[in-house]
Amino acid sequence: MSNEALRYEENLHIEASADSVWQAITSPAIVSQYFIVPLVQMDLTMGGDIIYGTREKPLISGTVLALESNTRLVHSFLFTAIHPGVQSEELSRVTYYLQEIDEGVALHFVHDHFGDDRTTYDAITDGWPAILSRLKAQAEGRELPAFD
Repeated sequence: MSNEALRYEENLHIEASADSVWQAITSPAIVSQYFIVPLVQMDLTMGGDIIYGTREKPLISGTVLALESNTRLVHSFLFTAIHPGVQSEELSRVTYYLQEIDEGVALHFVHDHFGDDRTTYDAITDGWPAILSRLKAQAEGRELPAFD
């Protein structure tokens, strides 16, 4: 059961091409530069696997639920072992929606469908603001802000 009250949402204006932003979201080599943990695998096919951490010790995993190149990526999200004592009880959902605008790209980001998994929700609300700020800087070719 989805708890609609638990939802993290952010809108960013990124001064870069849709292709640059898409690569910053989906390319393991680029994502690993700004994300909290490395992106090991991003299989951009329906049902494709997404793995953060290492192959031997995945920390976050998911599968592709919807995909429109340079426009939309939706995937499930499951903490497997990223925070001490925090492992997802239920799959949540992450959505990246890109819209080209005159000065770059509008990125609408949503992480939702937590069910009653308040522990995961609390953990992601600490992480996503810094990650998305660093994604924006990466796509714009700027120096990455430090993690707080």
